[in-house]
Amino acid sequence: MKASRNQLIPSLWKRTALVLFLIFTGLTSCRRAGPDPLARGWQRIGVEPLAGSIFLQQGEESDCIWQVNQAAQKVTVSRVSTAVYDRADNERIQTAGGVLVGEDHGEWGGSLSLLETNGGPPRLILDKNVVQMLQMKSGILVVTGDLPANEGSIWLYSITNGREWSIEKRAELSGYPRVIGRSNSGILLVNADGVFLVDDSLKVQKLAELPLFDVRPTSVAEDADGTIYIGMKAFVVRLVPNRTGYTHEWFAGAGCLP
Repeated sequence: MKASRNQLIPSLWKRTALVLFLIFTGLTSCRRAGPDPLARGWQRIGVEPLAGSIFLQQGEESDCIWQVNQAAQKVTVSRVSTAVYDRADNERIQTAGGVLVGEDHGEWGGSLSLLETNGGPPRLILDKNVVQMLQMKSGILVVTGDLPANEGSIWLYSITNGREWSIEKRAELSGYPRVIGRSNSGILLVNADGVFLVDDSLKVQKLAELPLFDVRPTSVAEDADGTIYIGMKAFVVRLVPNRTGYTHEWFAGAGCLP
């Protein structure tokens, strides 16, 4: 009886360990993957469209406009109106020295200025269209751009010498930044030709080349797994990380294409 009991105990331990392993991996898998925002009501495009293709022409004429949003490291997709393309022409960030004001008036020009705490007149810092400002550890990231010229730049407004705030250009962009969003490792920028990452050191890296000019991107978001979603007219593009970069997955919303 004692020998059979000794044989039974290791077997029970192995079974218990296996069950615990399966439970643990199942829970972590569910937590890692989460719900798929493109699981229902979407048609996967088998081959990535080329610039000028019939798919992109149909997308340009589509009434569907998709917005991607990120909350609690999960991405959701919703249909929006054309008002999503109407950007505010100014935004403000409070700093220790006053209120930083970025303005974008398109062809009429824009500026970055500071409303100082002493109540004096605004102090001009940059005479460029400010597309967006984002708070970062090293200071305030300022993205400028000129849509007709299809160009943009990255600037950092920060404290130098431990006392004074100053502006410094940190990078040139290869196109006008149409969409800007937060990433797990920096800032995501989307232009007409692809997706770029601005990391915490403000270096710019191209993540994917995509023909997005005709379908007008609206938004970009990244989930906890590092998968990137881009909302636009008719389509949502999903970039799934792989060993060499990203797999490009194109999805069309139900009824968005003829």
